[in-house]
Amino acid sequence: MTVVDFLWLLLFGSIAVASLPMSQRYLGHWFTPLSIYVGANALSMACYHLRRIPMIEVSASVHLLLLGSLVMFVVGTATAVRRGVPAAVAGPIARSDLARMGVFFYWTAGLAVAGSSIATAIMVGDYGIGGLIDNIWALQDEFQMQYIGYLNLLGILVLPAYVLRRTLGGTSGRTRTLDLVLVAAALFGLLLAGIKSYMVRSVLAAFLVWSVRRPAGFKVWHLTVGGLVLVAYFAIYTHVIDIFVPDTDQYTGISGALSFLHRPFLYFVGAWPALEQMMHGAVESMPRIGYVTLQPAWKILEAFGLAGTLDKYMPFVNIGYESFNVYSFAGEVYYDWGWVGAMLGSFLLGYVSVRCYLRAKFAAYWGHALVYGIVGYGVFLTPFSYLFKFNMMFHLLYVYLLGFFLLRGGVFIDRRHRA
Repeated sequence: MTVVDFLWLLLFGSIAVASLPMSQRYLGHWFTPLSIYVGANALSMACYHLRRIPMIEVSASVHLLLLGSLVMFVVGTATAVRRGVPAAVAGPIARSDLARMGVFFYWTAGLAVAGSSIATAIMVGDYGIGGLIDNIWALQDEFQMQYIGYLNLLGILVLPAYVLRRTLGGTSGRTRTLDLVLVAAALFGLLLAGIKSYMVRSVLAAFLVWSVRRPAGFKVWHLTVGGLVLVAYFAIYTHVIDIFVPDTDQYTGISGALSFLHRPFLYFVGAWPALEQMMHGAVESMPRIGYVTLQPAWKILEAFGLAGTLDKYMPFVNIGYESFNVYSFAGEVYYDWGWVGAMLGSFLLGYVSVRCYLRAKFAAYWGHALVYGIVGYGVFLTPFSYLFKFNMMFHLLYVYLLGFFLLRGGVFIDRRHRA
């Protein structure tokens, strides 16, 4: 670590720490979109400057893009706060709300478990149990089958929906054996999907729901333990299922003994050297306008044959340690729209995520907490990549259709009890 590295580390480390009291002052709690976005991104850049694994040098332009993004997110937060608290202030949860939440939880868990069960049965039929165990890597390529995979994707919502039921109180707040079985089955389906981020999104959304519905009971140590569990899961998963990830570790001593942490560390900081390569021409130009940020629209057009199919992954670049293809939220918006787009995107994310947070905190209906959980995990993972894509839109559409339109609108629950 050089003197310059130390100064950058000190700057971004201070910003990360300062985001906590700033969040407490302006939003009434230490764990909000403000502290999540500013804290996670600043901490990610600070950790890059620890130089724990060899990566290319990140120039001042990347640092300035990140600093500008942090500032614009804070401006978006301030704009959202100035609009005031939503009109529907939370009060005691109505019995009809508890009934709606129960229907939502069981219906969602049932669909998720059905999807993962069907996919498992098909794969066992193709490989046999022994063959599937011997070729566990096949899960990554084949488990998320067309259409069936979207049922399994609903499993991401099961854990946050369970946490929400527990925080609502009343009869819905009890722990039932069936509830725990459904949560475990949904999480197992996410595990079988062979995609590490599914489990991460589910856990993060659950933390966000917990923090906004029971802020007094959500402590720093809860987040710390959860983070350690996710790192352990990440390390184990990489060595058991994600076996085609190249192993470039050639360290000895303490670094060699801790090599299992190198990949989680790489995922936490690797977007910045990748962004450096992008900003200096190592990434091919985008194949279509709004390639990242308009991906949901392009995906729908592709499904109807109105646009050609594009690669769903960003192009890889060499970041020194190995190849990488994620560039952070700010970086991937920059890829589409340049500096102005990155700044505007950060402002809009700050505004929208804080409005979602305030509505989840103060509005009476439980569905707002799930919406915040979905939007919030995208905020949490902004140091890694831009996640406001088709899968997130699918989750939001599902929550709004079932949680707001069908349940709250009176199809399953008498509209006379609407809160």
